[in-house]
This record gives sequence, C-alpha cells and structure tokens, in this order.
Amino acid sequence: MKKLILCVFSLLIYMPVLALAAKEKDSGFKVAYVSVNEAVEKTGEQSKIRRALEKERSRIETVIRKKSESFQKEAIKIRKEMALLSDNEKVKKYESIQKMQLAMEQFVKEKEMEFQKKESGLRANIINRIREVVKIVAKKEKMDVIRNRDGTLWVNPKIDFTNKVVSMYRKKYKK
Repeated sequence: MKKLILCVFSLLIYMPVLALAAKEKDSGFKVAYVSVNEAVEKTGEQSKIRRALEKERSRIETVIRKKSESFQKEAIKIRKEMALLSDNEKVKKYESIQKMQLAMEQFVKEKEMEFQKKESGLRANIINRIREVVKIVAKKEKMDVIRNRDGTLWVNPKIDFTNKVVSMYRKKYKK
C-alpha cells in the first residue's frame, strides 16, 4: 500500500517534469533513471547492511536474554517469598512482579525501536552516498533529470544509468 501511494505521489509530482521532458525533447532535454535499490545491491552495500544488522540483532537479543533471565530469577525469588507473607503483602509482591514484567516489555520495545533506527540509518547513509554519485554522473553525462526507476511505470532501458552509478560509486568509495 505504501509503495502504491509513493508511486502515485511520485507520478503526480514528476508528471510535469516528464511532460516537460517530452515537450523539450528536440531542445536536448535529457532524462535518465537509476534504480537505487539495484544500485545498493550491486555495490555490495546491501550485504554490508545485512551483516551489520545481523550483528546488531545478535547484540540486542543477548541484552534482552540477559535482562529476561534476571527478571525470571527475581520473579521466582519473589514467588517463593510470597508463600510466607500475608495476603496484603502478597498483593504488593504480585504487583511488583507485574511492574517488572511491564518494564521488561517496554525494554524489548525500546530495543526493537533501536534496531529499526539502526537499519534506517544504515540504509539512509548508503542512499545518500548513491545520491552524491548520481549527481556526479548527471553532471558528467550532462543530464537534466535523473529519476529513481523504482517509482516509474516504464523507462526506456537506453537511459538506465544504474551501472554507471555503480561503477562511479565503486571508484569513489572502494579505494
């Protein structure tokens, strides 16, 4: 659904640009496209992102597991103590277990958000670097517009600059 909305929005925004490109065809107006997703994959950056995320996921799971083990030990200890307590004190201990459980659930949610932020940050960093390279290629090739192919319904393969962007990316970042 999100992709459909983005495609429609992209078409609405870029339709005037594409119309202008068609109108200005004879005047030398040059349009090309790049598949950002394909470029991320071809540059090898997607596998780097995957490895970094696997490492981060493992770290987070370890932290959650340790916190969970600690919570379980504390809950068992409190339950054992409850047998010797009055009803009033049992209620208080039970409430403390519930608070600990809620705190644990909140901790897990925070770690999931932390992971999602890491994932977004890694991907955004790569995309920003690809944008830099797209600008270089656009200037070198004297292009007027370069679009992201993934938001377009059809593009003539002759104007696909993805491989040029990947090649330039490798030159710039794989020294």
